[in-house]
Amino acid sequence: MKYYSFLSAISFLLSITMHAQKTYLFAGGYTKDQKGEGIQVFEFDTENGHVSKVSSIDDIVNAGYFELNSEGTYLYTCNDLGWEKEGKVSVYAFNSQTLSFDLKQQLNSEGHNPCHVAIDGKNQKLAISNYTQSSGAVFNILSNGNLKEQPTVFKFEGNSIMKSRQEASHVHSANFSPDSKLLYLQDLGLDKIHAICLTKNEPEVSKKYSLKTTEGAGPRHFTFHPNGKFAYTINELNGTVSSYCYKKGRLKEIDTDFSYSKKQDSYGSADIHISPDGKFLYTSNRWENENTIAIFKIDSKNGNLELVGHQSTHGDHPRNFVIDPSGNFLLVANRNTNNIVFFKRDQTTGLLTKTEQEIKMNEPTCLKFQSYR
Repeated sequence: MKYYSFLSAISFLLSITMHAQKTYLFAGGYTKDQKGEGIQVFEFDTENGHVSKVSSIDDIVNAGYFELNSEGTYLYTCNDLGWEKEGKVSVYAFNSQTLSFDLKQQLNSEGHNPCHVAIDGKNQKLAISNYTQSSGAVFNILSNGNLKEQPTVFKFEGNSIMKSRQEASHVHSANFSPDSKLLYLQDLGLDKIHAICLTKNEPEVSKKYSLKTTEGAGPRHFTFHPNGKFAYTINELNGTVSSYCYKKGRLKEIDTDFSYSKKQDSYGSADIHISPDGKFLYTSNRWENENTIAIFKIDSKNGNLELVGHQSTHGDHPRNFVIDPSGNFLLVANRNTNNIVFFKRDQTTGLLTKTEQEIKMNEPTCLKFQSYR
């Protein structure tokens, strides 16, 4: 009987090991406008932050930003083909057992310089943000993972007060609401967050839920708090973070906080993310005399931010960063110095400590984590 119990225990442990969760880091970047190793995959140890390269796509052009569906079985990337050519959106099937990619589809992005991809919580819609010849394109996702052709395209006209950067609309990112009924487009050129209603037969702009931001702010990236009650925007052009209460589709501004460590003549804030436990918010700030991650503590009652500190990114131009699913690590992609830097994250204080781990990659601009069993 004891022998049987021992064998059962061993079998159980082996079963756990065989079905243990694995976490992968997907890293994308620019390939100097020619086919190259634009997306790399690394197995990631959430305990110690160690990585080992396991796969890549080596014939892709400028995978500036990408997203995976919730199961991690499909990867959707925008291909930035420059100022003169319309961009593309490519669909890859990813096999987590063989760690292989299969190109399934490539369509026009419906604008130039596509810079962001978003997928709704139901894996039914995908939004592409095109910075130049500005537009937001909403594709339906088919059951086989491919995109339905002829998306709904939204183009906007106008300008704002910074003539050098806001001469026209520049849609920089898109975010689906927690219930997937609305899509919010961050328009850096118009200082506006456009709301798209997705409950109609065809998506349409909703003036009711759209929001005008501070002139000259340049909203770039946006994130919802895990509790669904708050939302935050990183404003590229004035180096600030705007905090909002979110209720039934409406965004009501709470406050605005400065993201940089010091005043400057110009700003280039880039990315924004919240820790998995919802306690801390992080932003990235670019330019040669800054290059930091700002760390804010979130008030759980009212969503207000309190600055905790700044951390050097140990590189130039931190366009994108990511927090791993365990919340133990924060990784920064420094585009101009071709390095991905690893930081250990203190989950009590929110502070970051640089580790010895670092990945060298050509112009990294997008980092994503995905876990599999």
